[in-house]
Amino acid sequence: MTETRQEQRLLEKEAERLVDEAGIYSHVEALLAKMHRRGGRPRELPVKALFVALQLMAFSGRYYLNDVAKVLNGLSRPTRERLGLIRASGHPITNRQVQYLTDRIDAALRRDFTTTLMRDESRYVDFDAIFSAIAKAGAHPDATKSSSVAVDASDIPSWGTSRNVFCPVVNTETGEESYAKALRVTDPDAAWRGAKDHEYKKPVFGYEVTVAVSVRDEPGGEVPRAALAARFRPSNVNGREAALACIEEVKNQRGRLGDVLIDREYTQSKHGEDFLNPVRILGGEPVFALKQNQVGPSGVVHGAIIIDGQPFSPSMPTALKKLVPPSGKGTDVYKPSPEALAEYQAKVKARSVYALVLNEARRPNGTLVFQCPSAAGKLGCPLQAPARPVRLGLLPAASPPKRVVADTVCAKRFRSFEMTDLPLYQRHLYGSKEWFHSYARRGSSIEPHFGALKDESAEGLRRGKFRVRGIVKTGLMVAFALASTNRRLALAWDRRPPVVAKSKKPKGRPRRQAWTSLELLATTDSANLVMRT
Repeated sequence: MTETRQEQRLLEKEAERLVDEAGIYSHVEALLAKMHRRGGRPRELPVKALFVALQLMAFSGRYYLNDVAKVLNGLSRPTRERLGLIRASGHPITNRQVQYLTDRIDAALRRDFTTTLMRDESRYVDFDAIFSAIAKAGAHPDATKSSSVAVDASDIPSWGTSRNVFCPVVNTETGEESYAKALRVTDPDAAWRGAKDHEYKKPVFGYEVTVAVSVRDEPGGEVPRAALAARFRPSNVNGREAALACIEEVKNQRGRLGDVLIDREYTQSKHGEDFLNPVRILGGEPVFALKQNQVGPSGVVHGAIIIDGQPFSPSMPTALKKLVPPSGKGTDVYKPSPEALAEYQAKVKARSVYALVLNEARRPNGTLVFQCPSAAGKLGCPLQAPARPVRLGLLPAASPPKRVVADTVCAKRFRSFEMTDLPLYQRHLYGSKEWFHSYARRGSSIEPHFGALKDESAEGLRRGKFRVRGIVKTGLMVAFALASTNRRLALAWDRRPPVVAKSKKPKGRPRRQAWTSLELLATTDSANLVMRT
């Protein structure tokens, strides 16, 4: 057996293993049997064989449906026997069989899309189960060692088009011919997302894939990057519902949820009821960047000043209440200059003295209990004595209230805040070094994952690589590309060199080699000198 045939069989086994890991082809077969019962000759192309071919095509970065029959007929005989592709007539698999099966799958899943009684997210139940099961196959087993995830979406342009054309129109009364503008759409499932719908993304006609990617916990070691849940929707659909569905799926898989690193596309509101609070109800702690309209003081709750989502003591000086984050290209925290960032973080650190101290973890109902900074020993205030002796030189409160109002943070040592009182709260103070380090985990997880998905040297997922239309057929291509990306990242993780512990540097001046004696001996060649000890 040549090396090329060995590689082919390894790829075939790998593709079949990923399809078996997803284990969704039996569900698809059940949907087909439920939808369409026909007599006559049974279908000769199984769903599993189709999925293996699509996975092999995703490995090579080619997603042309017309090549599926060629891939199936080119499989080794043991693989074709396992997949049930040895036909009694001896004829090869045809494009007509492939088209028929994909059309049946499309029709089985599309039946819920057009039902008049199902216009909400429930109409995508079967499609979501199939898409996500395929998309998260191939993930490294160690990706489940962390409970934190990063969630974001990426554009998938459709192969179809939506554009205005001029069509001839004949007046039946006068017989005159004129032209009228009409919209011609070749992919009815896709949708436009215009430039006005998003502040920094380009217009696109197509779909949007939303993925939850594994992220290391804090504190915690690095984990392999892998897609743990995914959704596929038209571009004009509200992305928050798809993102929350991915987060909930990860929670159901693991039974727990850690940090959830979120793009600001999902956190544009100030009330947090559309995304942030649902994430907290699921048990996650959102980590996100604030928009310009969310930065600064936003009111007073129980006597505490709410700044950047965090409760602060009312004795804070006025100069520290409004800190403008260093601006960069496109977003508020997009690669600012080191000098501007250091100056901003120094001000945030000075303001942190007045921040209320979290006393315990978030309760099941979402309530947070904070302690007065003076009672915690961070600040000197005559209204609240510290619980323990404090060090000398404690910073006094700048401007404590002249009188204590009942039921405020100045009236007692501990104060509870409901989840709705602090919708923009985060574990780390926004803008601090700790927050920047925590939020940087998103840039090393979700963005590189989409980059690998669209990289030409890997899956190369872009318009023209898949020439099918419709959310079901396009979604299948994208799902197998995500599985291929998971597998590539898992192999890259296993190829990493072992981590070698750094040896401790010796203290003091390093020792120098001492010579007992040194002689220069003349030789026949006067240019050569020999050192001898």
